[in-house]
Amino acid sequence: MARRLGFQDVLSNCVNQIWFFWGLDVRCQVLLDHEQLLHLQLESNRWPKSIFVTAVYARCDIVERRDLWDALRLVSVGASPWIVGGDFNTVLSLEERSGGAAPSSVAMSDFHDAIADCALVDAGYIGSPYTWYNSRLRQRLDRVLVSSCWMDVFPKLRVTYLELSKSDHCGLLVVAETTIERKASSFRFQHMWVKHPGFLDVVRRNWQYPTLGVVWSGFSRN
Repeated sequence: MARRLGFQDVLSNCVNQIWFFWGLDVRCQVLLDHEQLLHLQLESNRWPKSIFVTAVYARCDIVERRDLWDALRLVSVGASPWIVGGDFNTVLSLEERSGGAAPSSVAMSDFHDAIADCALVDAGYIGSPYTWYNSRLRQRLDRVLVSSCWMDVFPKLRVTYLELSKSDHCGLLVVAETTIERKASSFRFQHMWVKHPGFLDVVRRNWQYPTLGVVWSGFSRN
């Protein structure tokens, strides 16, 4: 299946609810296989050091989710590049829910404490403020969290909430780059150029050349 999708290999967690695919140039090691998360160490020549990735699929029950929060505390990697993402099955604030009854304050507090204990921060998003929908309720149940060291290694991070397809959850597209694209230098015209004896000849020659529209402004390592 991995090869058909363009990946080198695939693995799943112990209950086959979390699946992770990786490419040919990535080396993957499982550090913790848990019912609600899959914690991995990844290495590649495309980034300067090992990174840690935790994929999450949380239980709906508040008590069962506490096993997830404890597991996150257990695998917390401190001063290392760490990214955590997936379906946490709870919101973090009242603003992340629209419709229905108010979210559980205990559930939100548990989630907040786990994030703080692991020294993680929300990576933000582009798109709709909600990631899960039913006929009367909308919630932000899916998100990406990162360590401060992750931003040191991948200073350009973009999380996009995709449009709903066949699932009641929207997909999350995460793009991380090791360098920040530099802005193009602004063009400045110097009046003294027109006084150069060859100025008009240069303009005429270059005006005759066809132009080419470029789809990509540049290519950077993701």
